Formats: sequence, C-alpha cells, structure tokens
Amino acid sequence: MLNSVELMQMHIESLFTLNDDLRLLNINEPWDTTKSAPKFIMGRTIKGETIYYFRHGVSEDIISKVSELCLKEPIVQNANARPKYFEQYLECFQSSSYTEEICFYVPDSEEKIRDCILLDSKNVSKYTSDGFEWLKEEFPFSLPCVAFVHAGQAVSICRSVRISHKAHEAGIETLGAFRGNGYAYAVLFKWAQEVRQLGCEPLYSTLSDNFRSLRVAEKANLICFGAGFIVN
Repeated sequence: MLNSVELMQMHIESLFTLNDDLRLLNINEPWDTTKSAPKFIMGRTIKGETIYYFRHGVSEDIISKVSELCLKEPIVQNANARPKYFEQYLECFQSSSYTEEICFYVPDSEEKIRDCILLDSKNVSKYTSDGFEWLKEEFPFSLPCVAFVHAGQAVSICRSVRISHKAHEAGIETLGAFRGNGYAYAVLFKWAQEVRQLGCEPLYSTLSDNFRSLRVAEKANLICFGAGFIVN
C-alpha cells in the first residue's frame, strides 16, 4: 500500500486540476471542468504530514501566512477534528465558506461480489431506466461505473467522479428504498476492482458530517489516511 502522503497527493490531484506551478485551477469533475477550484486545500495525514495547495492568483502574502500555519498543524489524532488554526485560515482568506472531509483508501479484495455488473454503453439504459435516468448524460465521463442489480434494475451505483492518471475517487448513489442493505459496500468493492485493472488507486472521501457515507466506510473497513480542509 502507498504511504499516507502519496495517497493524500493523489486525492487532491484527483479533486482538482493544477497548473505547472502546482496551483489549483478547476474542480476536476469529469463531465465539467469549468468550475473554479477553491482558494485553498490542506490535507493532514494520520502520520503527521501536512500538504497544501493554493488556487492560482492567491497573493504571496496570504500564501506565506497560511503556509506558516500549515507547518505548525499537529498530528491528526481524530480525523473529525478541525485544524488547530481553523479560524486563522478563514480570516486569512476572508471567507466563511469551508469544507471538511475524511479520506479513505479502498483496500484490495479478491472477494467475488454478487449481483454487481459493470455498466457500459450497451447496457446502461437497460439497467438505469427506473431511478437513475440522470446517469446517462454523465455516464461516458465517469467510468468505470458499477451497479447492484435488483429485479432487473440498478438500485445502487458506484462510479468514478474524479479521475487522474494515478487515482479515481468513488461516488456512490443508492435509491432510498434500498439503503441499509449493504449494496453500497458491494458496488464500492466491485468498482475498486475495476479501477485497479486500469492501473489506478481507488479512493473514497466524504464530508465529515455525512454519517451515511461514513457508515459505508466503516462497514467496508476502508483505511483512513487523513483529513482534508478546504476554504472556498
């Protein structure tokens, strides 16, 4: 398994596009890369490392002040804990908009996942006509895409919602009537197997207050490698 710094770098570089100076440019949604990236993202790993990126155009003065704070951040004892200098970061950027996330690695599994299929251009319409009609428009840009099929229809899907040349980030959607049955766990691991076949690493991240997604991570025994903090 890769170390926590490598995983965090892969995570951030999957979320956003960067220029040659490693400044953030845009949000890396495969179907729309026109949305501007946030002003700042910091990744704190469970091993004590801190890495951080700034959006292009952020002043050198702010970069200097924020970088100094980042280097003083303590080791993450609890992935849910806010950065020590949370208020100072917001003050530096004169912002009240932020996001906190928890980052996971999907471990390898040889387990054969039942009732999961790989969606492709030939079968996507057949399996997503009842509840996932919206998927067809984004489908070509979010592969691989895996579905758990019940009574001939997809009831849970996992697809690549951020893609870089090294890693893919998982996005899971389960129809409301079918939640709580372990289908999200099943599609996640089947998706991860497909991502590995592409030579990439499968990652999963969620907002720190998204308890449903955190339960998926817990049930799947995903490996937490750190926490992300974003200032918009």
